[in-house]
Amino acid sequence: MDEGPKLGASKLDPPAIPRERPFQFTLRHLLLGMLAICVLLAAGVPLIRLANRQAEQMQCGNNLKQIVIALHNYHDTWKSFPPLITTDASGKPMHSWRMFILPFLESSPAYSQYNMNEPWNGPNNRKIGHYGAHIYRCPSDRRTKPEMTNYVAIYGPGMAWDVNRQTQFADFTDGTMSTILVVEIRNSDIHWMEPRDIHIDDLKLTLNAKDGPSLGSYHIEGAMVAMADGSVRLLSGDEAGEQLRAMLTIAGGERQRDPLDSQ
Repeated sequence: MDEGPKLGASKLDPPAIPRERPFQFTLRHLLLGMLAICVLLAAGVPLIRLANRQAEQMQCGNNLKQIVIALHNYHDTWKSFPPLITTDASGKPMHSWRMFILPFLESSPAYSQYNMNEPWNGPNNRKIGHYGAHIYRCPSDRRTKPEMTNYVAIYGPGMAWDVNRQTQFADFTDGTMSTILVVEIRNSDIHWMEPRDIHIDDLKLTLNAKDGPSLGSYHIEGAMVAMADGSVRLLSGDEAGEQLRAMLTIAGGERQRDPLDSQ
């Protein structure tokens, strides 16, 4: 007797789909994630450091650019560059060229509060030492106090600067594009207001010397210098030898074609 089709699964029914197991975060996943983060950090940190150093070098160059423009504006106003220092009646150093160009620099109230009748570190003047310090400071130098300057003049006979002598553009017979006005040093112990710079006879003709004052920086390939024509450039270690001495003189016969000769 035919009982008809039996109840149950048909051979034509699709196979049962197994249930998906919920994701479980395991120690293996954690270790793989940490490994991926370490790889990304290892690749990214050097790039971030490089970008930071490049930004600091750019800011250093911008500081020097503002300084050399201020020196030009001082020259336009007074027909010479400022004195390296001024002294009192007894010959004691009183004020620095860095102070005299403050009126030609942006956003510094220090000059209006500075007392020319007392020395740079007198009771009134020492209170304003933090004003203007940033413009005379390379952001990559973190090893000295914030008031210590990284930008100094190299002075002496035949240089752009000397004691008791103020130079004019006409004195730069080597050409302004061939002559350095201001150099960068590192680990300075010179307060930005202090009437003290580096004599050419004391300068080590190398970069980042360990046994005396020299051009120096924490930049990647050299130290920044401001030229008398208003330009700023990175001076390499290869140039910080006898070529540097030639670039510091104003009438040593190392003349180049100069767009400011007409001044």
